[in-house]
Amino acid sequence: MSKSVLTDQGKEKIERLSQLLYQGELPDGDIEAETPRETESIVLQYIENQDFEPVVPDEIPTIDSLRGSSRKVFKVPGNLIIGSENYVVKFVRFRNAGRYDEWAGRKQNEYEVQVWQELNQEQKEFFVPIRDWDSDFFWIIMDYAEMFSRIDGDVVLEDGEPQLCYDREDEEWVLDQMESADVAISDNRFAFGVHDGQLKCLDYGTKVMWDEGSALDREEVVDIDSIANKYMTDDE
Repeated sequence: MSKSVLTDQGKEKIERLSQLLYQGELPDGDIEAETPRETESIVLQYIENQDFEPVVPDEIPTIDSLRGSSRKVFKVPGNLIIGSENYVVKFVRFRNAGRYDEWAGRKQNEYEVQVWQELNQEQKEFFVPIRDWDSDFFWIIMDYAEMFSRIDGDVVLEDGEPQLCYDREDEEWVLDQMESADVAISDNRFAFGVHDGQLKCLDYGTKVMWDEGSALDREEVVDIDSIANKYMTDDE
């Protein structure tokens, strides 16, 4: 791992918030809520009140694929960052609120980190960089990439769905270039964003594949079953 882009205070705060969200707690005590989703909503609002802005805006509640089945993504406040670049944090969701088992978010974070580490330099040009992560994968830090077209800060909607900040033809071109570099993603819906003026994959927490016969074989890099089993057997 290269030097963190977070200040010491930033790292401590993100670590603390990640545990509050995962455990479904607030600093001042228990949460009175009827359901896990309500518990999670209260903690997420607390995180927003700490100046963490959700990457997926409230204007687009209709697209379930963007809501995050096992992770929640926020822009990191500038005062927690070294320098002036923009970054996001991918938090593991409240353990009882996601659609999948409680280990799924950690599995996705770990998979994403391992993929990033195993990509060669040519392949890395197609992926948004990962800058830092928790040793237990409750959070990871990535560069920010714009997903949606905006006017005056508001997301542009078309037929109730957000208008992407790139053309589908651009996406197809990038997918072709990725294939030429012996790497691909299994699901490209809303997986891309603009980073440093280029279209790159920003969500690859289970989606990356290497072409058969490539020097990098997916099974040799990340064994999803072993990751799942590790978190399923954790005594948490």
